[in-house]
Amino acid sequence: MVREMIPKEIIQALNRGRFNLLIKGAPGTGKTSLALTILRENITTGVYLSTRINLDELQEQFPWVKELIKRNQIYDATVSRFPRKESKYKLQYNNITEFIRSIYDLVESLGGQKVTIVIDSINALKEFFDVPEESMQIEKALIEISDLYAFNTVFISESSTEEKLDYLVDGIIVLERKVIDDSIIRRLSISKLRGSEITTPAYYFTISEEGIDIISPAKPYRDIYTGFRPIKNPDNLYSTGIIDLDKILGGGVFKGFSILWEVDSTVPLIYSAYLIDSFGINMMHNNIPWYFISSLSLSQYYLYNKFKKELKDVDVDKLFRIMVFIQTETEYEEKKVPILKKVLHVQSKVNTWREVHNILKNDIEKNKFEAFYVSVALNPLISFYSFNEFLRIILAITKFISAYNGLGVFFTTSKFEGFDQLRGIFDYYFKIEKHGNTVMFRILKPFLSSYYGVELYENEEGGLGIRLKKVI
Repeated sequence: MVREMIPKEIIQALNRGRFNLLIKGAPGTGKTSLALTILRENITTGVYLSTRINLDELQEQFPWVKELIKRNQIYDATVSRFPRKESKYKLQYNNITEFIRSIYDLVESLGGQKVTIVIDSINALKEFFDVPEESMQIEKALIEISDLYAFNTVFISESSTEEKLDYLVDGIIVLERKVIDDSIIRRLSISKLRGSEITTPAYYFTISEEGIDIISPAKPYRDIYTGFRPIKNPDNLYSTGIIDLDKILGGGVFKGFSILWEVDSTVPLIYSAYLIDSFGINMMHNNIPWYFISSLSLSQYYLYNKFKKELKDVDVDKLFRIMVFIQTETEYEEKKVPILKKVLHVQSKVNTWREVHNILKNDIEKNKFEAFYVSVALNPLISFYSFNEFLRIILAITKFISAYNGLGVFFTTSKFEGFDQLRGIFDYYFKIEKHGNTVMFRILKPFLSSYYGVELYENEEGGLGIRLKKVI
């Protein structure tokens, strides 16, 4: 899969030529990272003029720009009233006319190629030349020569509010940075893009060692498990089935631990399903049974049929073991889904929690399973049982998992009365939520993690892969 570092809308606009783009935002929002990434992606022949910091400082902040400097794409355009050491990367000018002339000479030296000139920042130039912020003298001059000589101009502005330049440029990109519980969320908004269709008006992004890296907005994927790439369980740990998540957790999840996984109801089902199902699918690939416990069975049989069809290397009849709680639904489903005769049943009785424990224990011992995985859909359980009975069921399962070194994932799409009390039972607490058009993942226990953007993508085998991008 080809990764998009910057939005395709920006690429298309700059490829047309004669385009004037304004990138604006408060300090620390990633304006310089975005501008440098535009050059790095070779959209056009790019030239970056640093008017605020010199090249040594720039390389210290962004070590990867050394290659751009070698390609004569970055110039020191810092301003000083004192003589500076001459360098082929240093633009010399003392007034606005000389500055405009230096840009013209740069464009001429590139021999008619498609060129993008980045000025970071326009505010620094105005300060040096004692030009009032409201004056558009410099901007108008640059826009005029860019139109005359068919090159793009990218202005970096440190203003996050509306300004006169907004009305002169062809496109406006606004960057925002929000801190939630000491974690950063970064957002890129396309406010204006003259002559282009804005298919996605906002992107969330992270800043990597290579520049900015947008997080792909949520898309409607078909739920296909063909091509799942299993991971071998490391010693004393269980893999989550997701490489990036294993890394975040230090290799995987400890044996005997249970996870509470809260899913925001607005998150597209395919995203939460793939994140959670990856645990069980990977377990079955490691010949470990998956006990799926719920008081509703329709989704379980849907999964069973998909696994039978798509997981060719897994003995699904042996390893995908369904448990249902409600007798009336069991009787109803038995007439419609013959597979019920091949799986475990648990019928609702006063001592339900004891039955769950005993059936799990007997089934594991009977089949001589050395390890096991349990997933529990909490929403239907809480809807059929009183909270005290529901809590006894959960405690029985988590204690069983701990005693027999299994792994458990308990997932819910909503908080309910007593939810905070429930959180204390579990070793891990994960959350999936939606920010705008983007799915985010976060760990809330046993440690507080950063936000991770969740990306699904089609892999080479025709299935889906999962990528987690840390938002920094």
